[in-house]
Amino acid sequence: MSDEVLGRLADNPTLFTFECPGCKYGHVLDTAPGKWSWNGDFVKPTASPSLFVNQKGNPKYPKCHFFIKNGQLEFCGDTTHELAGQTVPMAPWEDE
Repeated sequence: MSDEVLGRLADNPTLFTFECPGCKYGHVLDTAPGKWSWNGDFVKPTASPSLFVNQKGNPKYPKCHFFIKNGQLEFCGDTTHELAGQTVPMAPWEDE
């Protein structure tokens, strides 16, 4: 098992995926120019600015707002799942 927490998407070299422990499904980090900056580290990534998944509020999924810092997910208070306001380590990525 690798220590990498970001998975590579083979069809696009600027897209990476990772598991969200609050939403219980994967999210995508887009590092294309003009999108999120990323430190290039697959084990302890840092990205900027924050990511906000489901910000339009699809009722089937929670709103998930967080920062990625040094391999940790720092969930903001406006997140609607149980990890709101908490910081948790990113889990190693497992290819399916």
